[in-house]
Amino acid sequence: MIDAGAPYEPVVDFHAHVPRMAGFHRRHMASNHACRWRAQRARRLDIDMIVPQRGLPIRGADSIRRFIDWVESLVCGVDLLQDESADALL
Repeated sequence: MIDAGAPYEPVVDFHAHVPRMAGFHRRHMASNHACRWRAQRARRLDIDMIVPQRGLPIRGADSIRRFIDWVESLVCGVDLLQDESADALL
C-alpha cells in the first residue's frame, strides 16, 4: 500500500521496500507453489518494470530479479494454514 502523500516513484531500495509489501503478498498470493510457478516463468521474460495495481513500481534488472527471488521463496496463502505461528506473520 502506498503511503498517503508519498511520491509514486519506482522502488530504489528493494530490501527496505519488502516490509511495505510483505503483508499484502502473504495474504493475497495463493501459495508458495503458485509463486514459484510464476517466478520461474517470469525469469524467461525481458521485464523492464513491474507495475502492481497497489504499491510502487519496481524497475531495473537488479530490483526485478530481487523481487522474483523474494516472491519465489514467499510463504503465503494456504501455506500459512500449516504454520501455527502464521498469525504473527499477518
